Amino acid sequence: MVLGYAKGHVLALNAQRSEEPWHGTVTAGLRRSPLGARRRWKTSATSGISSEWAAGMASRGPTATVKGPVPTRPRRATASTGSNRPEPAQAHPDVVTWTEAVAHWEQPLDSADQSRWLNEKGVRLCQWTPAPFETSPTDCFKVDQIYWLWQAGVGGIRFTADLPEFFAFPCPDVEPGWFAQVVTRSWLPAIYQFWGRQVVHASAVAREEGGDVVAFVGPSGAGKSTVAYGLGRRTGWQMVADDTLAFSRADGRLALHPFRQETRLRPATVGHYGVSGEGAATLPWPSGNLTLVRLYCLGVDLGVTGATYITPLTAAETYRLVLEQAFALSLNIPEHNRELMLDYATLAAVPSFRLDYRRSFDVIERVLDDLEAHVVSTVTDATG
Repeated sequence: MVLGYAKGHVLALNAQRSEEPWHGTVTAGLRRSPLGARRRWKTSATSGISSEWAAGMASRGPTATVKGPVPTRPRRATASTGSNRPEPAQAHPDVVTWTEAVAHWEQPLDSADQSRWLNEKGVRLCQWTPAPFETSPTDCFKVDQIYWLWQAGVGGIRFTADLPEFFAFPCPDVEPGWFAQVVTRSWLPAIYQFWGRQVVHASAVAREEGGDVVAFVGPSGAGKSTVAYGLGRRTGWQMVADDTLAFSRADGRLALHPFRQETRLRPATVGHYGVSGEGAATLPWPSGNLTLVRLYCLGVDLGVTGATYITPLTAAETYRLVLEQAFALSLNIPEHNRELMLDYATLAAVPSFRLDYRRSFDVIERVLDDLEAHVVSTVTDATG
């Protein structure tokens, strides 16, 4: 279930068995956002966390639970030295110069004590209602100039708007690798807007020469990862994003940014390509400048008679479709909402098309042939 943009806080659950050969497995997941996005997991043979973040958290080993609330002013440290330094004034970081958010994996916090402290000292900005398999909602609090995302019994993260870093606190007995997935694939995309960037629910590939990027957006199960992975395996292409693509406006132009993530293919896709175990690797981000040249909004029209059907979209049509796939924390922070609207208007100005295709592995190579030919022909026509 995906609600349209400006529908308020949404929790969408995708737990169903597909009758199509493309996704002939049980998938369960959710992705949260007030704009129609869903926090999403893919159950597959490649769903293990392999990034340095997860490894860093798991390597901590058993730790003592911190009783009582943590201090309201976070410790500030650089990624390289860990030295303390004065906290700067509240302001967006330079979105061009920083690369990735710095993660600090901290000791567990007592769930009841921390929940009590946040409710007493903080202002609740929003609340994500629990999914059917969750026992408590996820709340966002503001304590002075500190923001908290907290889910009782799971844990939370603490961050400010001045520096792209966060401090993650699991609750006792929470499995470290699973908690790292919650943080990096669900919570982190929703708070990037505090640091001047947006994250859209999209997969993407890049030309190995030239830096042209093609992105695929669409609802859960539309096949973004499968299409991007298949195209990324072809000569001259590289997959650079799976489900989360970070971007910002820089001098009125769209800029793309790395967002650490792993390829997370559904079991049917893993089986088709015979890449079991390969998908857990962190996706590399190319060096040099990247330019988003084409945006494809994936449809779910099963009535396509051929392999593909590609039609152009207006900027207004694209704006509505991409905004529905925006990661965002809350609609209760006006300055962030204004920036989100402007950023997504810039994204919608990229030449965009609706891609309807027959979702069957019997024709996947034909789909990719048509798609690759369309990219090459339209980009060539545009550049002369």
